[in-house]
Amino acid sequence: MKKSTILQLVHQLRDNDREKPLEVHVGVEVPKACARCGREGLHRHGVLARRRVQHTFVAGRWVWLSWTPLRVKCPACRMTFTCAPSGIRRWARLSDEAVGMLARCARRMNYGSVAEFFDLQRHRVRRILVKRIGHEILPETGEPVVLTL
Repeated sequence: MKKSTILQLVHQLRDNDREKPLEVHVGVEVPKACARCGREGLHRHGVLARRRVQHTFVAGRWVWLSWTPLRVKCPACRMTFTCAPSGIRRWARLSDEAVGMLARCARRMNYGSVAEFFDLQRHRVRRILVKRIGHEILPETGEPVVLTL
């Protein structure tokens, strides 16, 4: 994370407003060349509604990552692309970093405990882990479990 986004989180945590979600606004990078034909000079084709996903868990609260998706179009092959931040799948509600965090905790706890700790539904945790990782979550490695809030 950039220093400015970390400072943004610190200011939001200092306010200690439990009802207001922690949210980090990020910009999207437009690719320089078309992924299909390789021609440079993509044109802006439109803007979609603002999206947000759960990104990480800090101080007992979810941090939401939000951005405005940008549509670009290649003038040569007429292909359109949607630009979004890296580490986020197309229609996911959790970023790849959040799924990795759930997987690390699931190695040491059961689905119900993970769901309670992260304030998610139990069946949602199980569905995400099975879909992204599969049924083979490795057993505990012998490291001590330290949960701090």
